[in-house]
Amino acid sequence: MEEAHNGFNIKSRLVSCCKNFHLVDKLFSISLDNATANTSAMQLLKEDPSIKLVLEGSLMHVRCCAHILNLCVQDGLDELRTLLEPIRNVIRWIRAARSAKRIFKQKCEEYGLRKKVIALDTPTQWNLTYKLLHDAIAYRDVLTDMYNESRATDGQFITNDHWSLAKIVHDVLETFDNATHIFSYVYEPNIHMVILEYIKIICTIKQTSLANPGAAVKRLLDNMKVKWCAYFTEFPPIYSIAAILDPGVKLEGLTNLLTFYYQQLDVQFDVPYYVNNCKRILERLCEDYGAVIQPQPVGSSMGASRFGILGPVLKKSRPDGSGSSSSSSSSNIVRWSYRRLVTI
Repeated sequence: MEEAHNGFNIKSRLVSCCKNFHLVDKLFSISLDNATANTSAMQLLKEDPSIKLVLEGSLMHVRCCAHILNLCVQDGLDELRTLLEPIRNVIRWIRAARSAKRIFKQKCEEYGLRKKVIALDTPTQWNLTYKLLHDAIAYRDVLTDMYNESRATDGQFITNDHWSLAKIVHDVLETFDNATHIFSYVYEPNIHMVILEYIKIICTIKQTSLANPGAAVKRLLDNMKVKWCAYFTEFPPIYSIAAILDPGVKLEGLTNLLTFYYQQLDVQFDVPYYVNNCKRILERLCEDYGAVIQPQPVGSSMGASRFGILGPVLKKSRPDGSGSSSSSSSSNIVRWSYRRLVTI
């Protein structure tokens, strides 16, 4: 867009595109970041009489999951940048000075490691901080020797406390990084995975907080949780509807997942009312689409067993008694991997 990126111009461009591609009666939802102009554009789009929105646009504006994760992490990392500065400084030195590159190569040979270019982070890209810590921890002994030998005269050293902090932050960021990759899928459906990934993140935050990680990490986690609650105390219905349509979750599984989620978040929430509301929205969607689309035969559903460790959470209250009555521990959920998940 050459014109100003305000709400009216964004809305006008969207309307123009919808008309050009004959989508004026097919808009379901649009995922956007949290810019004020985007929010304004969505409101103006709902009011435009030339566009017919599904369910009057109630599901139109979906905030970008990856963008919100970025906001949560950035709020937390502000507390830790100075504490991780010694590790960042030695990596910056290695990348900038030829003499440091030579020493780094020698140290790698001493420790039986292969020489590697370690990522350097920037304040605007938290995932680079994760990659920096991921690489730095693998070369912990090399980096410690280089830094401590170079700073022996002024008594500033990298200690085990620095690496303990780095490992804790790395493990927290790893959960966010995994979720970001899943939310960035292009050729596979992913919206039905959102709630499951959010459960993993909030479990990681709570588990790390309960492990008494120290004041600095506690502030990081508290800042993350405050930002998290600002956006995810209540999920957009579209996430829950997608989970209901997942054959391994459905209504019963969604109820159990949300109950577990709010227990981990330590927030009171009327889960049955919320799930019933999502069910009503889904029924309205079926009615709207049923009027224009001929129903097709549906194949047999896949069981919840594909969710591995999450299975007990999904089926613990099934009326036929086949489910387990015990809930899955948060540590098991955090360790559970989506590599075992067969996407639909």
